[in-house]
Amino acid sequence: MHEKERHRIILSAVQEKPVVTVQEMVDLTDSSEATI
Repeated sequence: MHEKERHRIILSAVQEKPVVTVQEMVDLTDSSEATI
């Protein structure tokens, strides 16, 4: 996944709910914790 797409997905998740865990971001983006 490209960086801009990952940023868009994370931003969307944060806008939908007040708290998003690192694990949720990892699952959403299929990235590692280090990448997040």
